[in-house]
Amino acid sequence: TGEWFVMQQAEPKLQSITRLLIQELQPLPQEEWNGVLQRFEAAHHMSFSVFGPYARLIAGSTVELPPQIRVHVNTRPPPDGQPPRPGGPPGGQPGDPFRPDDQRGPPPGEFRDPDGPPQDQQPLGSPRRDAPNPDGPPGEFANAGGPPQGQPRMEGPFVPIVQRSPNPDAWWFIIRVPLRSPPGPGGLSLILRTENLAESGLLMDFKPWLWAAAGMLVISALLWIPFVHGITRTVGGMKKATARIAEGAFDVTAPDNRRDELGELATGINRMAARLSGFVTGQKRFLGDIAHELCTPLARMQMSAAALEQRVPQELQPRLADLTAEVEDMSRLVSELLDFSRAGLAPQSVALTDTPLLPLVEQVLARESVPAEGHTLSVPPDLTAHVHAGLLTRALGNLVRNSLRYAGPQSRIEITAAPAAGEVVITVSDNGPGVPPDALPSLFDPFFRLQSARDRASGGTGLGLAIVRTCVESCRGTVTAGNRPGGGLEVTVRVPGAGD
Repeated sequence: TGEWFVMQQAEPKLQSITRLLIQELQPLPQEEWNGVLQRFEAAHHMSFSVFGPYARLIAGSTVELPPQIRVHVNTRPPPDGQPPRPGGPPGGQPGDPFRPDDQRGPPPGEFRDPDGPPQDQQPLGSPRRDAPNPDGPPGEFANAGGPPQGQPRMEGPFVPIVQRSPNPDAWWFIIRVPLRSPPGPGGLSLILRTENLAESGLLMDFKPWLWAAAGMLVISALLWIPFVHGITRTVGGMKKATARIAEGAFDVTAPDNRRDELGELATGINRMAARLSGFVTGQKRFLGDIAHELCTPLARMQMSAAALEQRVPQELQPRLADLTAEVEDMSRLVSELLDFSRAGLAPQSVALTDTPLLPLVEQVLARESVPAEGHTLSVPPDLTAHVHAGLLTRALGNLVRNSLRYAGPQSRIEITAAPAAGEVVITVSDNGPGVPPDALPSLFDPFFRLQSARDRASGGTGLGLAIVRTCVESCRGTVTAGNRPGGGLEVTVRVPGAGD
């Protein structure tokens, strides 16, 4: 509790103050105690009062004792029918523990020598151990075997009582003191009262330390906030740069204007992005060059196969048909490689224009021969996107072709478009089997094909969706894919709106 904590902190100083006070009060008559108590009050910033039996003020400041404090001071006279103690008031209350001196020991609160025999066992005629010593200085107690006269002695253990009163809001300390008291039941009680434990020195004042800590925090904040802000800004820039690099955009630059390890790290990220851009661009250029060089021999092989159809015997016609199919597959693969490399080379140099979407989507459906009963189109007539018409047409054509291939003959394609926060969102969905969730992140990677779709009839070359992503990113857009709740694949294309 709070009182226990206060006592643990205040007890050493209370004991020291009490010993000094007793040492000064013992040789003085009670008429001079007020001066000593006032001097202690001024030194320790709390009130000092000495109360005797029946809560009667003996010396010191006049204070009104709250009920919870009065219970610790002897306030009851002797019981009815009992002779009062010398100097005590007549009458009494039933159940009072005080008795005549010749029948009972000292009442609670009186001091006695713990090393001597009980008071009711002392020889008749012997002086009481708590009675004033007639031979010694005023205020001293006769105590056989006690300390030399003139030295204060606190008989028994030092056990102060601490209480806090709500009205008035103050702390009270009650200490039994071995001073000469007026006749009556009980000894004297020293009562200390303070409203501020820190001001009186009984408890450490934490306010200066709190203010000092607050000042240190403010100074630290003023010194560290710019430094931390600079670090977080640099780390944030590097985080964005690496995220763009992971998406395949190598034209980013991390902030490298620092002269520390973070600046060196940003320089390394920029150098890595430049080298990766060179590698990827070189790879796409290499694929484009190969595809371009293969177009001519493949065209010659197709012409030769067509000429052989007129001269090959009937029994060799199946072999010639297989050869023709293989050549057509190679020609289609080379054509897609050429489209992929062209779409990926210098995408930032592509000129974007405001293009109406509805005619463009209708052109794609007509080119892919999608029947009217096999598709649902929901595109506002006045919706316009800021794109490259040829690249977006190729991307939507590949998506429609992919849906027709994997959804089967009963496929139904839904194409919708709507504006959203400066962008145009185009979705192409089907009612096919969909894609395993773990394959969705790799769906737009080059040459990626599902494990169950590696045959020639439905597997494709694995470049169709890679071309979609390259074309959409060349239009400064993004593309994502996900499974529909009712089954099927849904691809979402986001491109800039008109005027952006």
